[in-house]
This record gives sequence, C-alpha cells and structure tokens, in this order.
Amino acid sequence: MASRRDHALSVMRRLADEKLRDEAQGLGALRAKIGALRQGQERILSRLETEAHVGGIETAPYVGSFVRAMRAEHARMETEARGLERRAAEQQDRVMERFREQQVFTRLEAAEAEARADEATRRETAALEEAALTRWRRG
Repeated sequence: MASRRDHALSVMRRLADEKLRDEAQGLGALRAKIGALRQGQERILSRLETEAHVGGIETAPYVGSFVRAMRAEHARMETEARGLERRAAEQQDRVMERFREQQVFTRLEAAEAEARADEATRRETAALEEAALTRWRRG
C-alpha cells in the first residue's frame, strides 16, 4: 500500500516538476522577447541621435520622414514590450503557483519517507525488545 502511495506521489511530483519547467521556459522566452525589444528601442534612439541631422539641402526632405518613422517604430516596440511585460507578470504568477504545487508534493514525499523510517525504527525497537525479553526469560 505504501509503495503505491509513494509511486503516486512520485509521479505527481514529476508532473509538477514538468509543469514548472514548462512555465519557467515560457517566462524566459517572454523575457527574452522583451529584452530584444528594449535593445531595438535603444538602437532606434541611437540612430535618431546620430542620423537625424540635416547634412545638406538634398537630405532635408527625408530627415523628417526618417524621424517620424523611427519614432513610430519606437512607439510600436514600446506598446509590444508593455503587452509582453503584462503577459510576463501573469506567467510569473503561474510559475510561482507551479512552484508551490511542486513543493507540496515534495513535502508529502518527505513526510512519507519519514513515516516509513519511523515505522522501520519502531519495528526494529520492538524486535530488539522482544529479543531482550526472550533472553531475560531464559535466563
């Protein structure tokens, strides 16, 4: 009976481990996308700083369009990054929930192992007491 319970707890813990791993990987992927967007924004700002100057009369008509396009792209990235950050916060909550679930199974397994060890110790003690009592009776 204990073996079946131990096996069931072990399977449930492994499933919880797998769920936690999947959720954590999803969170990592979201954070990587956010990081890439933030780096893209930094590159845009850097380009604006270095390239948004009128170098001559022939480039003047294009600089305004370039600046508007870069700002629009920066705004788009910001909107996307904020959406991903909201999703990452939700994903973080799921990761924490999966972690708590995993810890429950880990604690249950530990409690079962401790109960088995206590039972083995109790049986050993009872056997030793019985042997001592038998030896005392013989005399």
